Amino acid sequence: MIAATLAAGVAACSESKYTFVVSGGENVSFKIPREWRVFSMPTGAQDRLAPDSPGDVDLLWSRGFDGDPNPAEKHVAAMTNYGQVTVYHPVGLANVYQIQGSYNQKVSLTEARKAILGVDPMYVSSDVQSLVEILEYEPVTRFGDLQGSRVRFNLRSTSDAPWSTYEMIALIDQGNYRMYTMIVGCIGTCFEESSREIAEIIDSWRFER
Repeated sequence: MIAATLAAGVAACSESKYTFVVSGGENVSFKIPREWRVFSMPTGAQDRLAPDSPGDVDLLWSRGFDGDPNPAEKHVAAMTNYGQVTVYHPVGLANVYQIQGSYNQKVSLTEARKAILGVDPMYVSSDVQSLVEILEYEPVTRFGDLQGSRVRFNLRSTSDAPWSTYEMIALIDQGNYRMYTMIVGCIGTCFEESSREIAEIIDSWRFER
């Protein structure tokens, strides 16, 4: 069990290259480069994800993180704005949702992947297929019986806009009424330069049930 002393949220080791981001209440943790900044993001009801069953989805815990030399919470918001705003340094967002009622009964990985960006890059309508490119996909099996997927993709707002590249992991734990998501991304050239760091962040995602 993650030590209670880490529950405050962020613990950094002076000898480490990383900052460890920890949620004691949800037993979630991951690491980011020490120079990056962490932000506590807004939480609460997410009725946009379940408009037919208000109250079924609640964002319990949310942390944004920013690798910009001048980090700002607005960079995280820009990254999740449907790819419409270009971000030139890696930014990310990790969320833990409580899912219940009818939403928990029907939730799928498509719903989980839509939670942050509002679109599932794996399944887009034909009229916007030219705005999405799937680069890599794999099921996530390292968390036992949880449903999970990991996808790397390009996204842009218009056909003449530059590509932004994202890596996303989504997990569903219906038995414990939880959904977990993490996404990291930036403009394509930035992602190529930072791909190793981004992969390490995604790989470091841990939680205990």
